[in-house]
Amino acid sequence: MHIVIVYHFTRNSVKHINIYHNEVGFLCSLYIVHWFTFNPHMSHPDIEFLSNDYSSLTSRSLQDRIALGSRILRSNKYFWQIRIDQYDDQSDPAFGIASYDICKDQRLGQDSKSWCMYIDHQRSWFMHNNQHRTRLNRGIQHGSVVGILVDFETKVLKFFLDDQEHGTMKLIDLQENEIYYPAVSLNKNVHVTLLTDVK
Repeated sequence: MHIVIVYHFTRNSVKHINIYHNEVGFLCSLYIVHWFTFNPHMSHPDIEFLSNDYSSLTSRSLQDRIALGSRILRSNKYFWQIRIDQYDDQSDPAFGIASYDICKDQRLGQDSKSWCMYIDHQRSWFMHNNQHRTRLNRGIQHGSVVGILVDFETKVLKFFLDDQEHGTMKLIDLQENEIYYPAVSLNKNVHVTLLTDVK
């Protein structure tokens, strides 16, 4: 059993309590869902926005290009989801966090300034500083939803695929005084939509 309780609203965020039941008992976790969008001024020029609110995007290039979200991530826990609106079964988009000055003409995770999970139609990997870790089976298809939970207290990224847990990545080399942003990398064969109004 998995219950999500929304218990506090502010202008730009909503706090969720997750209550999980397992064989031992109930486990409780708290995270903050912030409303934000992708920022065209902090994204590669090849990124093409498909909606007026900058929540849906693709790329004009066959090469990976990076888009950053508008929300600053500093501390606490943050959660957002990305829906796959178009997918060709060949590309491997990546989802995670990055600093502002990341090189945006590459895949997330290829330098020391980003952490991500990249995923194709069969499997996924975690990547940071161009090092691949933890191959997991299960991939994406049209309509899949990828969830990203970043926890700066425990320095981990947790991923979810269609509401099921899909692995945890340690934020190795995370700089405590650095500012990070939600991030995605993709090519022209992938269209995605950012979902921050999580129910």
